[in-house]
Amino acid sequence: MISRFIEFFVNRHLLTNMLFVSVIIGGLFSWQEIKKEERPDITYDFVRVTASYPGATAEEVEHFVTRELEEELKSVDGIHRIYSSVSRGATTISIELEKDLANKNEVITELRNAALSTSLPAEVRDKPSVRVFKSSKKAIIDIALIHTKAHLLTNKQRQEIQRYATVLELQLTNLPEINSINRSGYLQEELQINVDPKQLVRYQIPLSQVIREIKNNHIRQPAGHIEVKDEPSVTINA
Repeated sequence: MISRFIEFFVNRHLLTNMLFVSVIIGGLFSWQEIKKEERPDITYDFVRVTASYPGATAEEVEHFVTRELEEELKSVDGIHRIYSSVSRGATTISIELEKDLANKNEVITELRNAALSTSLPAEVRDKPSVRVFKSSKKAIIDIALIHTKAHLLTNKQRQEIQRYATVLELQLTNLPEINSINRSGYLQEELQINVDPKQLVRYQIPLSQVIREIKNNHIRQPAGHIEVKDEPSVTINA
């Protein structure tokens, strides 16, 4: 059967050449009309939710944070599977969506709302972070700053290299070609308040009162956002 098919075209050179030219011309026209993109914007079927609980053990993070988030997230329709990883002071929940979801963006919005509305301990730093994996936001370049004069960095050395990293980040974000920048390995800023036990006894001030006064005088509340690229939020700290 195949030999007859080949023989048919071998004996008809004009028809074979016409078909060949037609395919070439059709391919050229199709190439001009088909949309082409080196890295098309694709939304994957994975959503990742992360939360930070500083100072808590892995068991405490699982009990007070991970379980609470999972209960809220499981109530959203369109989820195929949820699996979590817990470490000291942090948790990561990966959510696999059902295949071929027609309303994928709506499901992602519901997941984000569920994560942000979850009742978590007051010590949990900021709100849970919800990240949707898109090919357009995939890291293209990884940049690392290294202190060549030290092997184990002190806090002062880490602050020094972090200042350079912050300046570099500001310069990169001003470029129109940069969509976003993710940071890792940064030293978290903290304010330590050392209490003198002798002075507490002298003035008869309980430690709980000191803690209460610090909480009452530390104000943090949102103040809207700036209408520029990515709409960064504004927060008042006092």
